[in-house]
Amino acid sequence: MFWNPWGVRRHAHLALVHTSIEHSRDWCRSLLILNCQELAAQ
Repeated sequence: MFWNPWGVRRHAHLALVHTSIEHSRDWCRSLLILNCQELAAQ
């Protein structure tokens, strides 16, 4: 098996970036939902 540290590192970095983007999107969505609920409660 051919070991390519740069390829592995790049793949890990891309996975990390993708995960953080997904996490940010979920965080924004939950934040929006919370804000909407607060506005509706007022």
